[in-house]
Amino acid sequence: MKKQIVTVLTFMLLTVYTLPLPSFASVNSPKTQPPPPDKTRAVAPLSTLYLSSWGCSISQQSSNTVLLSGYSEANVPVNKIWVTLYLQRWNGSQWVTISSGYKSTGYNTVSITGKQTLTVTPGYYYRTMGQHQCYKNGVYDPGQPAVSTSGYIYVN
Repeated sequence: MKKQIVTVLTFMLLTVYTLPLPSFASVNSPKTQPPPPDKTRAVAPLSTLYLSSWGCSISQQSSNTVLLSGYSEANVPVNKIWVTLYLQRWNGSQWVTISSGYKSTGYNTVSITGKQTLTVTPGYYYRTMGQHQCYKNGVYDPGQPAVSTSGYIYVN
């Protein structure tokens, strides 16, 4: 009798553990394939007179908000310095700018930082794109804004 019970239990366990289990897609799975590996980067213009460093970042604040941050720094006090921040979303093949630029400006200083909180749709990859420039004695430096991009995050 004991042997029969052990045999039945063994058969039941083997049956349970060998049955295929259904798989379910996650409710929070990404709506697009992930972007290719991307590091935080600053795209340097050929040369700058005054603008010495710049960058931007992104962080998730809640289930549907992100914080964009960026800075521009000059090597001497300038008449005007600014950073403009844009939110970008990955559409499966490229980064698309989905927000109008948020511009933070400083006067008669060497640096400026900017921050903006935005509401986003969960299920996508996001990053910040920044444009950085300064003005001193009639000269825009660089002539075309320096561009930076943050690493990306997935908002779940």
